[in-house]
Formats: sequence, C-alpha cells, structure tokens
Amino acid sequence: MNDIKRGELLIAFETEYQRVAALGRQLDALRYWLPAAGLRAVVRRTEQLLANTRERLTAKPVVALVGPNGSGKSTLANALVGQDDLTKVGAARPTTRRAALIVRSPADAQPLQEQIPHAHLEVIPHAATRLPDTILVDTPDTNSSECHEHRPIVEQVLERTDVMVCVFQARNPKERDNILALADWVNAFPGAHVFLVLNHCDRIPEDELKNSVLPDFRRHIAQAWAREPDRIFLVSGRAGLQTPRWTENETPLHGLNQLDDLREALRELGGGALFVDQRLMRARHLRTTALELTRQQIEAHADKWPAIQEDLAQLEQKLARAVMDDVAQRMQEDSGSVTALLCRALAQRWGGPVGLFVGLWRRLIDFWNPLSLTRLLNPLMLPVVLVRALRVLRNPEKYEQLFEQRMLDATATQDFTAAKIIAAREWPPIAEHLIACGFNPDIRDVALGVNVAPLDTLSQQAWANAVRRAIDETADRNSRSWLQWLLNAPSVLGLIAAAAGFIAWPILYHAPLPRDYYPHSLGLLLLLWLLPSLALQYRVMRAQKKVPRLALRHAEQAAQENQSPAATAGISEELNRIRRLTAS
Repeated sequence: MNDIKRGELLIAFETEYQRVAALGRQLDALRYWLPAAGLRAVVRRTEQLLANTRERLTAKPVVALVGPNGSGKSTLANALVGQDDLTKVGAARPTTRRAALIVRSPADAQPLQEQIPHAHLEVIPHAATRLPDTILVDTPDTNSSECHEHRPIVEQVLERTDVMVCVFQARNPKERDNILALADWVNAFPGAHVFLVLNHCDRIPEDELKNSVLPDFRRHIAQAWAREPDRIFLVSGRAGLQTPRWTENETPLHGLNQLDDLREALRELGGGALFVDQRLMRARHLRTTALELTRQQIEAHADKWPAIQEDLAQLEQKLARAVMDDVAQRMQEDSGSVTALLCRALAQRWGGPVGLFVGLWRRLIDFWNPLSLTRLLNPLMLPVVLVRALRVLRNPEKYEQLFEQRMLDATATQDFTAAKIIAAREWPPIAEHLIACGFNPDIRDVALGVNVAPLDTLSQQAWANAVRRAIDETADRNSRSWLQWLLNAPSVLGLIAAAAGFIAWPILYHAPLPRDYYPHSLGLLLLLWLLPSLALQYRVMRAQKKVPRLALRHAEQAAQENQSPAATAGISEELNRIRRLTAS
C-alpha cells in the first residue's frame, strides 16, 4: 500500500470518527428524552473503540478467540499457529488470568502492550506461526468460577480486537450464558469480522452434525444475536495438532475438519502487512450500528411524533395569541407612543404645505399625548406646550427613541395571566403523550414543559417588529400620491391666487392694494392650509385605532412562520432534534 492510499484511508477513518462524535453531540443536546442516555453510552463506547483502533491503525490485525471454559480455545490457538504446546491447555494454563498473545515477533505485540496493562497479557513469540500477519489472542474463560476477574481482561482485549472468533462446544453449542455474554460484543463487529466455530465436531456423527446440530445452532444464534451468522466453521482443534494424542475413547468419529478453511479465512482477512481498509469497514459498521440503534428508538414511536408536534404548534399559537391580546390591550390604553411613531413615519413620506404641518405635528408632539391644535388656543396650556416643544426640538431623535421604548415597555409590565392559564390547561395531556414516547416524567411540571416566564422578553421583539410593520403600512395608506395632491392643492392654489392678485390688482385698477387685502389673504391661506391638514390629522387618528389590530395580524403571521413570541421551553425544538437524528 502506497502512501497516497494509506493517507486516503486515514482521512476516511477520521471522517467516520467525526460522524460518530457529531451523533454524540446531537444526543447530548437532548435533555428530556430518556432513551438518549442509553444511546449516549453506546456512542461513547463506539468513540472509545474507534479511538483505540486509531492508535494502532496500521498495526497487524488482532484476532481474539473467545468462549466458555472447555470450548477448546487454547487447543484451537495451537492448531491455528501450527505448534502443539505453544499455549498450555487445562484449567491451570497460564492464560487463566491473562490473555496470551501469539505473535511472530515481540514488536508485533507492542501496540496492545501500550494500551493494556502488562499484568493482563502474556506475549508468546513464535517465528514459525502459520498466521504471520496476525496477532492471535487466547482470552480467559468467560464462564468459569473466576469469570468476574476474567471479564475485565476479555473486555480490554475485545475493545482492541479486529476479528472475533467465537468458539462453542459442538456437543453443547447453545450454552445460554456464553451466547448472551458475547451478544453485546458481536454487534460491535461487522459480519465479516465475526467467525463462529463449533469445536470438538469430531465427537458428533457427521450426519447429525450437518443436518441437526448446525442448522439448529444457526437458528439459535440468529435469534439470540438478531443477526445471521456469515459462516460457521466445523472444527476439531485437537485433530489439527501435530500430535493429537488420542485416547481409546476419543477416536474421531469422522474426518470432517474445517480448520484449514478457518486459518485461510483469517489469513486472507489480514491481507498482508496492513489492515487499515478492514478497520475502516469496522469504523463504518460501528457508526452505522449506533445510528441504527438511534433510529430504532425513534421509530418505535414514529406514529405519535407528528400528532405531538401538531399539538405543540397549536399550543404555541394559542400562547402567542394570548400574549398579543394582552399587549394590544395595553397598547390601546396608552396610544401616545404609537402616535409619535406614526407621525414620524408620515413626516418621512409627506411633502408640500400639508407635509409642513405633519413636520410641525411631529416636532411639537407632546411627550405624553399628541399635540392637538386646539391646545395652542388655550393660553394656560400654551406655555407648557412651548416648553415641551423646545425640549423636543433640542434633541428630537432622543424623544422619538423614548416613544419607541415606551411601546416596548408596554409589554414588560404584563403578567400574561391568560397565557399561563392556557399553558396550565393544555400542557398536561401533551406531557402524557410525550412521556409515553420516552420523555422524562418531570415534564408534567408546566414550568418545565412550557416556559411562560420569558414571554415578555420574547414578545417585546416580535411585537415591536409587528407594530413597526403596522405603522409603516398605515403611513403608506395615508401618504398615497393622490391624497397628497388632493390635500396640498387648496394651499397651492391659494398661494397662486394670492400671488396673482398681488400682481394683477395694481395693473387692472391702477391703484394700490386695499389695506385689508393682506389679512384677508393670510387668513384664507391659513384656512386653506389648516383645513386639509386637520382633515389628514383626523384621518390619521382614526387609522391609528386600527394599528393594534393590524399589528396583531402581523404577529400571528410571524407565529405561523415559526417566529412565535411564545414558545414551549425547548420541548418543540427537542422533538425536531430527535426527528432530525433519523436523517443523519
């Protein structure tokens, strides 16, 4: 394998690792869904397996023989490597408390020695091994009286194993404890990396072995492990030794022995000096397995998710409507801020003489209420109005910002009682449906399920946007071109008429203008200016009453576009995250 190919495989392996890590982060974000805890444990174990594999990515493949006491693992290990007494058989063998590593040279065992305590390993170099590109591990028994001491050693080995050879006694292959003990680990390997061996097959008549024992064992494994075994080898480890040392009662009943086939399969799987591509296949299998387990948990309640999300969406819309109604009511009670913002919008759109009136209206508007023209006629109010007007004129932008802030502050004083009542009434049945789908029963608490507390903060921004949009639309409707021409026309025509009279009178009558011409002209011009302007003011004040309703309509539209100012406290988003996991 050249460096380019090796680099590509290393990048591909790292990609699979990062995908598993991303799945773990997605699961970490799920606070209330109980199955996420178990799935996170699976993902962490997968990450650990991949991390262990990454540390020895280019090392020789590790083949672990696992099985119960008396299954013949040590004899099979000797037969596979071609040396009768390499590992001792029997209960007193050195591998009782340690895993025996059969390697071609001590250097081959170094990657495992760096990851597993030396006290748990025994390295057995064998230069003439018939599996030169493989590290063969004879693991301790998993069902002996000392299994509680052996199991941690077996797990440490299997966490760093590439190929798992499960050894069973042909005379009692369906030993339940052994099969269940291996089930969790089998799922961590792709099918091509799990070999099943029925050892001592020479102790059962060949016909019975092929026609009864083997099919029954295959069915049992498929049911217990929820996966079809790729291949089951019928082996006699003792018959593969150079000196079997048969006793009179142990003579083989037949010559069927697939030991050579097993050895060749292990040799081919090793594929030479590197095992990176096979480890990449294992990484993909681990990632796929973790994702499949996640999908199974989610799809177990797939028929219920859409209805729950629909109920949550309806609840959010009801909460939004209640919030908006509260704020709209407060807005109608204090309309000064809206008037100020509406005058500002009109001043930006209007021109001509009436536009001058709108500009004055904007600048002279009272801090609390809009300035009415009649108040100028009250000599007692005139000084107050003028003082406030001067303050506004000194820094008009500041006062316009204050008006806008008053509109936002209108929501801050709301307690949103109506929204809280809706939440308390409609959340419990939704919570029960969620609990039936695996959510934490604690979500029965309305405070956990529906977060009403930040409704004021959330609604301020949404309501402000809705009000601004309503004000802009109201100002647009009251600033159309035809309306501006219509209301400005009397003032313009009056100015033209006054100017024409000023010029034409001396020419036509050869006499100076009458003394009362100027006051009469000025009064007429003022009347032609103020009447249309007051008509506009009256029209605007009537239109202002519709601003809350128009703003509420925009807020409801925003809620339908998933911009709801009132939302459940993460439950809706958690449901979306759960369902997105199936699309990963």
